[in-house]
Amino acid sequence: MLTALGCLAGSSTACTLHDDGAQGPQGTIDSGDDGGAVAPGTDAAGTDGSGDDGASPPPHTSLRIAHASPDMPSIDVCVAAHGTTDFQGPLVGQLVDIIAGDAGEGAEGGAGGDAGLSGVAYAQVSAYLPVGPAQLDVRIVAAGASSCAVALVPDLTDLPTLALDTYTTLLVAGELSPVGSDMGVVVTMLSDDALLAGGAASLRAINAMPSEPSLDFGMQSSTNEWVPLFTDVPFAASSMKTNPDDGVADRNGYVPIAPFSGQGVSARPSSSDAATNAAAGNVTIDFGAIATVVAIGGKTGDSAHPPALLLCTDNQPSGGVFADCSIVQ
Repeated sequence: MLTALGCLAGSSTACTLHDDGAQGPQGTIDSGDDGGAVAPGTDAAGTDGSGDDGASPPPHTSLRIAHASPDMPSIDVCVAAHGTTDFQGPLVGQLVDIIAGDAGEGAEGGAGGDAGLSGVAYAQVSAYLPVGPAQLDVRIVAAGASSCAVALVPDLTDLPTLALDTYTTLLVAGELSPVGSDMGVVVTMLSDDALLAGGAASLRAINAMPSEPSLDFGMQSSTNEWVPLFTDVPFAASSMKTNPDDGVADRNGYVPIAPFSGQGVSARPSSSDAATNAAAGNVTIDFGAIATVVAIGGKTGDSAHPPALLLCTDNQPSGGVFADCSIVQ
């Protein structure tokens, strides 16, 4: 598994990654004991003075990057302990280098290599990456960057503290060059569920459509009527309001649902009888899935990135650089 050999945890030391073979839960890079990890508070031999010579894994939390900005190039991220400006990374490029190296491919496609392989492109979501449980500052850099020196947008320095053993999505949405009333770039952290909200599956919705300040998400009924599931989902945020018949969303926006296959799902502006913006006619949520549907695209005047629905199975191990996410038709 990919393990953290020294995670940033309120200090200037960021996670160094090591690959020993298997993927951890939720597609994250697990920090299991690989015999070489040195946890904060231990000596160089990995001991804490208690007489136990076994190495301890460093404490960490899991962060993934969701790229939903239609006019932003492929990206990577660097992190620093809040207020230090000691940025470490780029994190996705480091992961690609590790995977490529273990596969005998050297550093090709890693940091400094092909941008399409070393970062996160529009409509992609990275696997969960281990970072220290702390308040972090985040710098977004171009995919393939060899360092953290050049930021694409101003650094994010007012982010919430990441708690130990949690899962978080860093959502990059909005437009570098806003058109009309479209939203500019917004970067926010959204907490993800690690356990089912109840029932056989869980689902939440995220509005990442820069031209729509609020969206409703719904399904086609057996009589072909549109039935709302999530309502008034603000831009760059997750669902909190649900149809009263569908239960109450948990604190991260997920609601319990019954698994389904080949279902029509769509998003539309939060106004009476509004036309559908993004739709998919063949959505499947499997038993046991913790899923997120994201409305993306729709930049005013941009036919290259039409409105679409990106579906992620949040608790499906990816086994690689990217999460189990894809645009559904």
